[in-house]
Amino acid sequence: MVYSKITIIALCIVALLMFRNLWVVYNKNQVALAENEKSASKLVELEQQKKELATKVKWLSTERGQEEAIRQNFSVVKDGEKVILVVEDTSGASSTPPKPKQNRLLEIIKNIFNI
Repeated sequence: MVYSKITIIALCIVALLMFRNLWVVYNKNQVALAENEKSASKLVELEQQKKELATKVKWLSTERGQEEAIRQNFSVVKDGEKVILVVEDTSGASSTPPKPKQNRLLEIIKNIFNI
């Protein structure tokens, strides 16, 4: 009875069902491991951010830190101080005047003949 075809087929079906369930559990385990790794890296990132914020809070607790933060965010000065604004030239003008066409042509000819 153990070696009959029906028993062997039934055992094969049971083995396939067990293998299928094992495969599903394996895939879920892989997903869980990947999520665990993501969570661990996110935790490290958040701990670093916590340290930076703690340092910034400590700095802002001082009078100098508060003063500097106010100056950066609101562009204010104390009484008796003066403000200097530095503005970049955005017109595109260069510091050297452009060369006339004749001089440029002469330079090209010199470069060709290595004079």
